[in-house]
Amino acid sequence: FSHYFFLIIMFLLVVLQYILVVGTISIVSPNVLISIGLSIVYWIASIILVAINKEMFGFLAPFEASNSMYVSVEKVLNGEIPTINLHDVLTIALFFTFVFIVNFIVLGLSKKRWLKLGL
Repeated sequence: FSHYFFLIIMFLLVVLQYILVVGTISIVSPNVLISIGLSIVYWIASIILVAINKEMFGFLAPFEASNSMYVSVEKVLNGEIPTINLHDVLTIALFFTFVFIVNFIVLGLSKKRWLKLGL
């Protein structure tokens, strides 16, 4: 149970990431199939960009296995370090701040659409 809360927090952050990203894409796209397609394109593009340059594009997919956070999580689980490093914590915080800002902008711009749909 030594890593139980750490793993629960990381799992919740990954789930929150997918809910926010896919939710934002779903609000933008007018069709469910387009929404699914855009989500898959975002997922594949972020994997490719992180594989190309972790320092520059690691922000797009902080939980990707080829990103630097994966090494930190692996070290925590092996008992080499007690927690993930500050760089990874800041990356997570900046990523979620950016996603929330984009989400609020998209929601603000689509207010007329929500009113038109009666929601």
